[in-house]
Amino acid sequence: MNRILLVDDNRENCELYKDIIEAWNYEVLQAFHGMEALQMAEHYLPDLILLDVMLPGLNGFEVCQRLRNNRKTKDIRIVMLTVLSDVADRLRSIEVEANYFLSKPVDMQELKSVIHLQMKKKETDQHKEDLDSIIQVFLNMLKLKDEEQCQKALLYMEYCEKVTNMLPVSNETIQKIHWSAGISSISLLLDEREHKDWIKVLEPLSVMKKIGYILHRMDDQERMTDESLEVALVRTVKRFVDVYQRLGDKKLALDEFKKEMVTNKHTKNTINILEQVLNDEIFYQKNQYHGLNG
Repeated sequence: MNRILLVDDNRENCELYKDIIEAWNYEVLQAFHGMEALQMAEHYLPDLILLDVMLPGLNGFEVCQRLRNNRKTKDIRIVMLTVLSDVADRLRSIEVEANYFLSKPVDMQELKSVIHLQMKKKETDQHKEDLDSIIQVFLNMLKLKDEEQCQKALLYMEYCEKVTNMLPVSNETIQKIHWSAGISSISLLLDEREHKDWIKVLEPLSVMKKIGYILHRMDDQERMTDESLEVALVRTVKRFVDVYQRLGDKKLALDEFKKEMVTNKHTKNTINILEQVLNDEIFYQKNQYHGLNG
C-alpha cells in the first residue's frame, strides 16, 4: 500500500483528509509542524507528501527545500497545499522543486486525481532511475571492451532522443523509446553467437514488460511494413548509425540509408525527422566554422 505523509497544523483538517485518503486505499501518516514532517519523512520515506505551506516554525517552502537537500528524501514527490494563490507563491513552489501545487480549500476529486498521478509518476521515476543505472553500467563495460563501439552506442541513443523530441508523442512513448535505445545498445557487447539470445538475459527486468516487444521486433524483417512507431524509430535510427559509422559522412550516410530502407508510414516519418535533425546539425557546424574563421 502506498504511503502518504500529510502535513498540516490544523488537526481537524488533518483528520478529515486522513479519513478520506484512507478510503482511497492509501496509508496516511500525519505531522503537525515542519520539524516533525522532516523527521517522519526521513524515517518512513513516504511515497508522497501533502505539505501545507502555512506551518508554525518552518513553513512549507522551507520544509520542501530541506527535503530536497537531504539525500534520503530528495526524490519524494511533494504536493504543496495553500490558501495562497499569488503567482509569487507558485513560483516559490517551483523554486523549492515541489511536484505540484493545490489551492485550499482542496477539491477532493482533484486531490484524488493528483495523488493518483503522482503515484504513477513515482513508479515511472523509479523504473527510469533503476534502468538508467543498468544501462550506464553496461555502457561503461562496453567502453572498457571497445571504445569505438561505445561511441556508436552513444550516438545511437543521442539520435533516438533527438528524433523523439521532435515527435508529438506522449511522455510514456518517449520513455519507452529512450529505454529501448539504451537496452538495444547493450547488444554491442555481444558477439554474433550471443546476439540472438541476449534479450532473454534482461527479461527479469520489470520494464521489459513495457518495451520487450520493441526489442523482439527490431530484427524481424518480415514485419517491417506494419511495425509500431516505437519499433520503427529505434530500428531506423540504429540502421542509420550503422551506415554513418561505415561512411563517416552524415549526408552520404543519409542518402544511402534512405535508398535501402523498407518503409512504412512510421519509418518515413522517422526518416524525415532524422533528415531535419541532420540538416540542422550540418547548418550549425558550417555556421560555427565560418564564425571561427570569419
